[in-house]
Amino acid sequence: MDIRIIRALQPGVREHYTDPELARHCAALALLVATPGGHQLGRYYIAQNPGSLPMLMFTDEAQAIEWLHRETSDQPTFAGSAAL
Repeated sequence: MDIRIIRALQPGVREHYTDPELARHCAALALLVATPGGHQLGRYYIAQNPGSLPMLMFTDEAQAIEWLHRETSDQPTFAGSAAL
């Protein structure tokens, strides 16, 4: 989830990404942040979702993608999914 340019998450977005069903559709979540406010949002988001699925915060997109590949290497892929 790229939150490098946002200032706040709208309530509907927060609800969507804190839904327990998210873990059924995602194997891991990398949060891309760039500002102190982004770090604060990222920490809040991770705190709201303890243990639901692997999550880490990154400032570097390449590192986030590398981590996602490692975390999901044993997960099935979906036809038509965008390659990272």
